[in-house]
This record gives sequence, structure tokens and C-alpha cells, in this order.
Amino acid sequence: FFTLSILLAPIFCDVKVTTGGEAIADKRIVVKGDKTTAPTINVTLENCVIDRSTVSYSPFTIETTNTSDVKVNLVRTNALTGPSNYAGLYKNDSSSSSLTIDGTGKLTVKGNSGISAVFNLVIDGGTIVATGTNEAGIYTIKAIINGGNITATGANYSAGIGTNSGYATIESIEINGGVITATGGAGDSSYGAGSGIGAGGGYAEKQRDVCQAGRQRSQRSAAPR
Repeated sequence: FFTLSILLAPIFCDVKVTTGGEAIADKRIVVKGDKTTAPTINVTLENCVIDRSTVSYSPFTIETTNTSDVKVNLVRTNALTGPSNYAGLYKNDSSSSSLTIDGTGKLTVKGNSGISAVFNLVIDGGTIVATGTNEAGIYTIKAIINGGNITATGANYSAGIGTNSGYATIESIEINGGVITATGGAGDSSYGAGSGIGAGGGYAEKQRDVCQAGRQRSQRSAAPR
């Protein structure tokens, strides 16, 4: 482990990132691991606040070339804010890695989607508040939620947790635990409202029961579908 007060280079190994609780905009977290040398990269966020709402690129990106699994450990209070066309925390769709979020801390994440991890997203713990300003709060088609206190809010007909408006494909969203409040974006005469957990507007009825067995063991609330 080594600690960065501000990010100076791409991450290839375990690292703790902190800004001392002060918001910065000119740096971002970029993971470019190689599974052959680092099967899992652990990124600890501790009092890390990155606000890129007025500049380009996501504050936390897992690159296309990354093949290492990435585990984000939350300590104390953290916030990642992206601009209107980038997610707050983004795992490139082409990355074969998994993204796991855990810890005892809090992460407030906001952007086009709060979190965008289309495949292989795992949430084991932590307090997560994910807000999509244009799309899903947590954009994913394949995820497992084992714990944590999660609040996810979508916009523009998109799901709280799931897909964006006009996208129906959900592979699986498995809920085994945690306290989840998921609210889809409101609908109008053109599109139906996004699911709390499931598909974006226009497809909510088709995909309304995407959560696999075990969801009854969790406590969750969702917007009406």
C-alpha cells in the first residue's frame, strides 16, 4: 500500500487515495492493472473528495485495458462528482474485471450515472448514495448486492439500479442483503418511468422482476413501476 494525497499517475497496485477531505478538481483516479501481475487491485478511499463537475472525464475510471479485479474500500466520508456526460465512478464496458465496493465508510457519487459498471458489479458493504443526473443512479445489467446501505436515484426514465431509458436487457441483479432504496426517473407521455431496480423507461413491465431469489431477505423500497 502507498498513499496519494493527490493522484499523480495511473494505478497499477494497491493504493490509498485521500484529499484530506478537501475537494479537488484537477486530478482523477485511473486504474490500469494487469491481472498477470496484480490479480486484484485494492483502492482505499479515505476522505477523498473529487469534484469534476465543471471539467472533463470521470473522477474515478477503470480503464478498458485493465484486467485486474478492482476492490474499492470505503473509509470515512468520500465523494466523487463527474460532469454531466461522465459517470462519477466508471468501469469501462470492455474491461473484463469485476468491481467490488465494500467498507465501513460512505461514498456519495454523482454524474451522468452515479456508478456505471455494466458487468460484474458487486456491492458488499458501505453507505452509497448514487445519483444519475441524466441516466441510471447505478447503471448495470449484471450485479450482486450482498450488503450495504444503498440509495440510488435515476433520471430521465432511467432505473435507480439497472439500465437507462430505452435499454431493456438485464442479465441479473441479485440481491442477498443490504438496505436499498432505488428510485427510477419519472415518466411522461413518451416513456414510462424507470424501474426502481430493473430496466429503463418503456421496458419496466417486461423487466420488473429481474431480482433473483433472495431479494426478500433484503430491505428495499423502489419507485412504483
